[in-house]
Amino acid sequence: MSTRLSKPGTPVARGLNILLLCVLILLGVICVVMTVFGVLVLFSDGFRATIFHQLHTEGADTPPAARLAFSLFCGAAIAGAYMYVIRILRAIVGTLLEGDPFVPENISRLRVMWIVLAISEIFRMVVHSAVSVSVVAALSADRVETIDIRLGTWFLVFVIAALAEVFRHGAELRRDQQLTV
Repeated sequence: MSTRLSKPGTPVARGLNILLLCVLILLGVICVVMTVFGVLVLFSDGFRATIFHQLHTEGADTPPAARLAFSLFCGAAIAGAYMYVIRILRAIVGTLLEGDPFVPENISRLRVMWIVLAISEIFRMVVHSAVSVSVVAALSADRVETIDIRLGTWFLVFVIAALAEVFRHGAELRRDQQLTV
């Protein structure tokens, strides 16, 4: 008779945990690279000249160095927010791997997750609008830019908010069941 060691959680949950770890590492690399490039664009004349020469050669509009650095820093901040969301999601998947996802901690984790996503999306919209308006004002006064609202992101925020309430209700039902004799 052989004893088989079983890993906790389903294969999907284990795979998701590994995938989330890979995404977390990738976002970390993106965050660091964007920050480093932003600093180099601000303070390194040689690097800045190389980048702007390459952009000019390819026919792209060349924004001022400060605006490019600002965009890179904002992108790094949003990547950092997404890293935080992925860490929260990994903690939730961890409870799933343990076989007990309806713990009270997951309720607060889901609430924090949708709030961070909403704040980062509002930040992105404000930054995009501010940079877009300044570029449009510099180029032509007759064009009007609109706010870039991503419906998919807001749909995700609402889904996660709803899931937080589902988890809250599931935890209440579980607590009531445990109290019932």
